[in-house]
Amino acid sequence: MALLPDDLSRREEQPQNRTVGNDCVQERESAPRRLRYVGPPDIAEAARRGAGGRVIRTPEDLAGFVTDAGSEAAEPFTYIVDLDGWLRLAPRRSEHVACAEGQDVLAAGEIGFSFSGTWQVEQISNLSTGYCPDLDSWTAVESALDRVGLVHPDRFTDEIVFRHCAGCHQRNLVKDEVYVCQVCDCELPREWNFPANAADRDRIKDVQLAAEPETCQPA
Repeated sequence: MALLPDDLSRREEQPQNRTVGNDCVQERESAPRRLRYVGPPDIAEAARRGAGGRVIRTPEDLAGFVTDAGSEAAEPFTYIVDLDGWLRLAPRRSEHVACAEGQDVLAAGEIGFSFSGTWQVEQISNLSTGYCPDLDSWTAVESALDRVGLVHPDRFTDEIVFRHCAGCHQRNLVKDEVYVCQVCDCELPREWNFPANAADRDRIKDVQLAAEPETCQPA
């Protein structure tokens, strides 16, 4: 298994922050992609018996969640955007599929906040090896953050590129635009390609992620 490059978590030039109030959600050109879980089946099965992540609808909801998190608030949180378009949060070491109660999602990753008079998103990624979301899942993330009324960047601060290998059914993390499977050396497509077909997804679940990433860290 290929090792994670130790500079994956290095943050690039940061996007500009913006905010939209609770009642002002921008129109989107197209509906976000529905993401299905492609991680280990036993994790998904355990997730269906859990309580799921906390739904965040207001800044007050976020403040309460951060307070309840205690010392864990110093780390980024696990997040998903559920099929209703709401942000859900769980402690960092929670599985994304558990945060989603075993359901499909519109986005998933890790998120960190700061507070200085208002809550704002300091860092956010699409790092979820269970859902392997594409960068275009930012559309759903942005909508969810706007609904809460949070200041946020205009894209992921840590951008992770996932691809599915049709040859060995491996989940791959692509770095430096090298689109080659790190297990079987097959060429990987430039476009996001995780299948919607259940049988194909089951094949992916049986193999381990190539270049398993660490969680993103503040600069």
